[in-house]
Amino acid sequence: MKIAIIGFGKMGHAIEAVALAAKHEVVAKIDPSFALRASEDKPAGSEKLSTEISAESLNGAEVAIDFTHPDVVLENLKKLTELKVPTVVGTTGWYDALPEVEKMVSENSAALLYAGNFSVGVQTFYAIVEN
Repeated sequence: MKIAIIGFGKMGHAIEAVALAAKHEVVAKIDPSFALRASEDKPAGSEKLSTEISAESLNGAEVAIDFTHPDVVLENLKKLTELKVPTVVGTTGWYDALPEVEKMVSENSAALLYAGNFSVGVQTFYAIVEN
């Protein structure tokens, strides 16, 4: 699978490591807040990061995984749904905009999966509570 990682902080690095170990290809690393970071806070290899989401910067990604910040996730989703890139969002704190996001996804025939916590332990707990 060709993956674009949106947000290349600690979680973005973890996603990259897991994706590569599973033999997926990380074709894009995009961090909209990258330009705002202090130079000492920029991770090794970050010179290859894009700061804008576009068809070109996504580089043929089949899915985008967003772990950014609630202040930028709505704009990220707007761009990703318009480009019809299926997206997984682990960012929290934006759910008040869910009706707007659902509309964007529907109008663009896009795909979106989001959750406040993707850990296996928490998801197992949710399933136990539900049952």
